[in-house]
Amino acid sequence: MELLGREDILSQACVGQAMAWDGGRHFPFSGTIEINLDSPHGQEWIARLQPAQARTAQFVRLDLRDGDDALLDPLTDAPVVRRTGGRVRTVSPTQLPATSAFAEVVLDRPIWIRTTDGYLYPAPTHPGDDLGWGDHRNRHLLLAVLLDRLLTDINAEPADGTERAPAGLRKLTRLAWPAGTVLTPGGRRSRP
Repeated sequence: MELLGREDILSQACVGQAMAWDGGRHFPFSGTIEINLDSPHGQEWIARLQPAQARTAQFVRLDLRDGDDALLDPLTDAPVVRRTGGRVRTVSPTQLPATSAFAEVVLDRPIWIRTTDGYLYPAPTHPGDDLGWGDHRNRHLLLAVLLDRLLTDINAEPADGTERAPAGLRKLTRLAWPAGTVLTPGGRRSRP
């Protein structure tokens, strides 16, 4: 954590080495994700971003370049980069810093989790994992386990591939829902 918050070149090199070694498994954030700027959920999340006070080592995984905007998500401290062309990239958390319960999952790119206090977060993942739904590469199984865990503990770690979710969640995430579908624990769903 201390390395991620430093601005010096050696800290940046150390973060780069950790990323090359195991994807930064011990960092509070995992893989990079691109935010869908056409999604109302992506726009909602982007609206809360704040300018970063410094270009610290945590931006290494996002390949921050001259001319890019360095931003931070104030709820997670996740680094965010807005490219000069407008694309927005960030990192997914390995755990949500939430204090209220799971309210809904938004099936989009990326997948979003909303808590009962109204806050929206990118879904937690482990380095190298990619969540999905309705696909044939079993990414829906990781989502099913994550949802099962978050329904019990909002601060749970993401699926690690060793657990099985209940059959109902596996079936639910296997369906080919349209992007933007919102699923709640009560079983209600809505579409954009």
